[in-house]
Amino acid sequence: MIEYIETAGLCRSTHIAEYFNDFTVKPCGICDNCIAVHAANLSEAEFKKLAQELTALIKKNPIHINTILDSAGSSKKTKIWKVVNYLQAEKLICINKEGLLDIV
Repeated sequence: MIEYIETAGLCRSTHIAEYFNDFTVKPCGICDNCIAVHAANLSEAEFKKLAQELTALIKKNPIHINTILDSAGSSKKTKIWKVVNYLQAEKLICINKEGLLDIV
């Protein structure tokens, strides 16, 4: 149950179906995760990859968002912002007292 709640970027219906070993279910397009991925114009795979990369980077050391954005191209910056906003909304990351992105 906790994994279901903490899962970001993966369709809720797909997640439940996979739990019951049904790997044929397609993303629903209406759950919170599907809407977040669609709003960012990201594929589910791209969203998950970016979320994993950002989380791994932040786990190493808290980092300023500008440091992340400076290393990205202009089209990727929008996607990074959308993933960061989603991770913050899901309380997976936060901005600490020093103004750095950190793991909750």
